[in-house]
Amino acid sequence: MAGREDLFDQTYFSEIHCNTLRISPTSGLNDKRIGACELKALALRDSTKVADAGAIPYLVALLSADTPSGIQKDAVGVLGILALNNHDNQGKVASAGAIVLLVALLSAGTRPDVQEEAAAALGNLVNNNTCNQGIVGSAGAIPPSVALLSASTPAHAQDMAANLLAELVANHPYNQGKLASASAILPLVRLLSANTPAHVQEQAASALARLVLNNPNNQNKVASAGAIPPLVVLLSASTPVQEMAAKVLAHLLVKNHDNQG
Repeated sequence: MAGREDLFDQTYFSEIHCNTLRISPTSGLNDKRIGACELKALALRDSTKVADAGAIPYLVALLSADTPSGIQKDAVGVLGILALNNHDNQGKVASAGAIVLLVALLSAGTRPDVQEEAAAALGNLVNNNTCNQGIVGSAGAIPPSVALLSASTPAHAQDMAANLLAELVANHPYNQGKLASASAILPLVRLLSANTPAHVQEQAASALARLVLNNPNNQNKVASAGAIPPLVVLLSASTPVQEMAAKVLAHLLVKNHDNQG
């Protein structure tokens, strides 16, 4: 049994090494396409080993504007997987210069599926990471993320953008202020409406809950934007949208006599 496990590990390490070389700057586009796709599957098995193999700088290089969108998308996807619930990898991805490039991929000129992957990757990078929250917020991620909340954006991209905003403002007063100043509140409130998919409603409610937590100024702004009626309607929705709506309403009422009335 041990021999089989050793052989499996050797094969796995060999695959990581081979595909990391495929995405190196000296490789052709076809090799980069194959390598990025394969690394995505390998990272799902063990994100730490892929990062330790030195793949991150090569992946970051694939985020540049002259990389074909399909390869960009896979590279962004790998970086998002590497950063997911992995504080060490979050730091490595940020230190490799990925944040500015990922923020650039949120812009209107980027293919929608790449925008979605970039928002997801940034959300993973800032999750429970105060340092990265500050860096991503200062790198200008909030305005293009707010733009992705518009009705013309595909639902999955709206979902990822709302999740990114929720992660950016979680226990982060500076980003709470930047988000409120970026005219994000009304678009988030609009996503609470009945014609919005439930998973998008949930992420919008999550962003609002974190935006108003211990922030009286934002509590008043969210209430004035008309959030309370749709939130009350969502109390009769299925879980977890119902739970998130209740959380927003609770945060809106804490030490706020105007909203309580």
